[in-house]
Amino acid sequence: MSYLKNTLLAVASIACSALHAQHIVTVSTEGEKGTHATVEKALAEVSKMIDKNGYPLEGIEIRIKDGYYKIEDKIVIGKKLSGTKENPLVIVAENPSKVHLFGGTILDFKKFKKFKASQAGFTLVDEKAASKIKVLDLKKSGLSKSALGKFVKHGYGFEKNPNFTTPAMLWVDGERMRLSRWPNVGELNPYYDSKKQFKGNFSDVEIKGAVSLVDVVSKGEKKKNMWFQNKRFMEQGGGTFKVDFDRGSRWNYASKSKEKIWLDGVLSASWEWEYTQVKEINGKEITMASVQTMV
Repeated sequence: MSYLKNTLLAVASIACSALHAQHIVTVSTEGEKGTHATVEKALAEVSKMIDKNGYPLEGIEIRIKDGYYKIEDKIVIGKKLSGTKENPLVIVAENPSKVHLFGGTILDFKKFKKFKASQAGFTLVDEKAASKIKVLDLKKSGLSKSALGKFVKHGYGFEKNPNFTTPAMLWVDGERMRLSRWPNVGELNPYYDSKKQFKGNFSDVEIKGAVSLVDVVSKGEKKKNMWFQNKRFMEQGGGTFKVDFDRGSRWNYASKSKEKIWLDGVLSASWEWEYTQVKEINGKEITMASVQTMV
């Protein structure tokens, strides 16, 4: 996706320097005769033309009309399609600000419904939040569960995980929406104790949107090589720590659902951030499924 974006930026500048390709292939969402619905189909047509007649001396321009175009896979422009320095293959938006390339699915905002506690399958800790929640049936919107990706343990010391995938993200008017979390971003929380966090080494630092542990009950197992293939470590290797709040005990949906609670934070040295699954919450004690050995 980024490859294509960079290509568009590069060729756009070439197009403006008076290189006007004579052979034009058009991409349009309108289904006009002689046009192609996607950039991929336009490139396939160009490839066939070159195979049959060779690369045209006057060059080729793929002109994209206004609209939204979904990119299903990476687009690679090889040597055969590149043309020559004097007459290259040019991919250009007819109106740059009105051509959008995206890799996701556009959702209809009108199909989002009000949240109904009776249908949720869980209880909100803060009932006032109900008025700010909207619900969408993803299956009816054409999205399968596999299209959403999945959460995978990652972070400092856990980078080399071949199973890592980036989960789907929701964007609204160009702004990425955050996953439901507590504390909220920017929230000054009474359960963040800068003196107890990191053994008081950063007691003068005020961190918003976070809480701190107060004691380590069990450090957990030490991570070994090929840790991502170690089922015991991934499911049973996490340590346990104490906090000053019992809010977590009300997140009971995780005990009945395949969706789990994940922790985003620092459990070891101050630079060792990780994103890891919570295995169990008992009152003020939280046990992780796996974790970098806690200190």
